[in-house]
Amino acid sequence: VLKTGAAYLPIDPALPRARVEFMLADAAPAVAVSTTGLAGRLAGYGLRVINVNDPAIDTQPATALPGPAPQDMAYLIYTSGTTGTPKGVAITHHNVA
Repeated sequence: VLKTGAAYLPIDPALPRARVEFMLADAAPAVAVSTTGLAGRLAGYGLRVINVNDPAIDTQPATALPGPAPQDMAYLIYTSGTTGTPKGVAITHHNVA
């Protein structure tokens, strides 16, 4: 995901469903990348789910993409929410490198 210039939202499979629902509603991701075992947890959110275990992935053409700029978002992480509503914090590629 990082090499494509896209950003990701890590979702811990152990999180309660309500927390996952909040994160997906708040972040509004366009697509989810998952495994066969976890893809079912993403059903019903209107997301396109890319299953990394799908053998058809290997048949897709590889396209070279430009690298992301340092100020581009790399990922979105949510605070614990212990003092209220969790907040999304955008982390840039500069902070990942």
